[in-house]
Amino acid sequence: MFNRLPRLQTGALLPNIVAGLISGLVSVTYSLSFAALIFSGNLATHLSVGINSALISAALIAFAVACTSSFSFAIAGPDSNTSAILALMASSITTQLIGQDGSASILPTVWAMLVGSSILSGLFLIGLNQLQLGHFVRFVPYPVIGGFLAGAGWLIIRGGFTVATGVSLGFGNLTHLFQFDTLIHWLPALGFAVLLKCVLNRFNDYFVLPAFLVAGLVLTYLLLSSMGISLEQAREQGWLFSVGAINSQETITGWSFLAQINWQILFRETTSLMAMMTVLAIATLLNATGLELTNQQDIDINRELKACGIANLAAGLGGGMVGYLSFNRSILNHAAGATSRLSGIVASLLCGTFLLLGTKMIAYVPKPLLGGLLFYIGLSSLIEWLYNARKRLPIVEYGLIVLILLIIAASGFLQGVGAGLVIACLIFAVNYSRTGLIHDEKFGVNRPSNFKRSFQQQRICAPGRLPDLYSVPSGLYLFWHFQHFPQPCAPYTDTRKNAHSVFGI
Repeated sequence: MFNRLPRLQTGALLPNIVAGLISGLVSVTYSLSFAALIFSGNLATHLSVGINSALISAALIAFAVACTSSFSFAIAGPDSNTSAILALMASSITTQLIGQDGSASILPTVWAMLVGSSILSGLFLIGLNQLQLGHFVRFVPYPVIGGFLAGAGWLIIRGGFTVATGVSLGFGNLTHLFQFDTLIHWLPALGFAVLLKCVLNRFNDYFVLPAFLVAGLVLTYLLLSSMGISLEQAREQGWLFSVGAINSQETITGWSFLAQINWQILFRETTSLMAMMTVLAIATLLNATGLELTNQQDIDINRELKACGIANLAAGLGGGMVGYLSFNRSILNHAAGATSRLSGIVASLLCGTFLLLGTKMIAYVPKPLLGGLLFYIGLSSLIEWLYNARKRLPIVEYGLIVLILLIIAASGFLQGVGAGLVIACLIFAVNYSRTGLIHDEKFGVNRPSNFKRSFQQQRICAPGRLPDLYSVPSGLYLFWHFQHFPQPCAPYTDTRKNAHSVFGI
């Protein structure tokens, strides 16, 4: 693995180190946001476990992918699509255990879900590589992928509301969201996301996102100071995370911890796990293909599956969650000056440094800042697949994307994707049935046989088409005959050519 690391000239060291530090800082921020997304609501008291798991993944996956990927500037780690499904699985497990009065089993079961899904996902991707099945992922219908990404965007926005306000976004509590105490928490987060989206659309430079994060942090504390709100009051009012939830060092090892895992409820999430592994393979393919087109570099997609598979296996064994190759962070790393795998390794080391230093500093990160970052990710996905897609897709395929999004929002993720697959297959069958298969038609009048026959035999096969042998002078007949049949009679056996002309194959 390490023999792929190139030797850098002295002049290339500094740009790669700087790019790695910038990418690592962004990866840390994203990891904190996804940890807050998964460990929200009733799981918020165990946020420190989620942060540790996310940072472990950010460090190990970034290092493994940086060393094995086809792209020298690759950055990988926890990302939005899989985190949205992990958040759904964690919420489902928590709800079921609370209903069974099994609160003590919540953290062990959720932790086992995170670690187990990472290990199984790693084995799944490695298996796809061994069987060389990476290219078969391309056959997933494009509208289904778009509907899934739009649905994931909605789920991330909903999680952003929970992170920023502590209240779930739903039809039952819409009035509560517009009360002043709640409005002042999610409205700044939404404004941060919209402003960040507008600026990045106009100035897509590598320093914009880190600068916005720092500016948002400084501005939040300036506003709190101007209103005379202390840190303790800010935590009581929901502006900052609870110190107890961040600094709690919960033991997640030992037989007593493992004995509390509710395997029955864990196995109920098998279908969600299978959906997440499929999404992981598709996301890896899409991001690798996007980097391939952007960098004008031909790659082996099966190698990328293997790289992400090894990375997830290592992260799972280390106690981390699922992650994969990130398109946006890799492009950011490349724009910041990365030309070598050293940048990805530096980003990995920075994530590991935050993990070793502890999570106490996270207690000073404003909730609206992380919620706004989640808003930005979700809004970017919705804008891409609800606004931009309407210009480049047929009305039927665009309608399918909207339908999948509505089903995901109303019923759930699996129901939306499953219904989208069924409808996409029906649309394909209807459209294919309307396609004309016959390219050319031949009738007995102008093609009586597949063999070249004599004049007398042709008169029998197609009477009335040829002139009567005895009604024209023999010289005129011979002239006509040799004009139409200059070659000796021979069997016409090119049946493949005939099939091509009939069926248009």
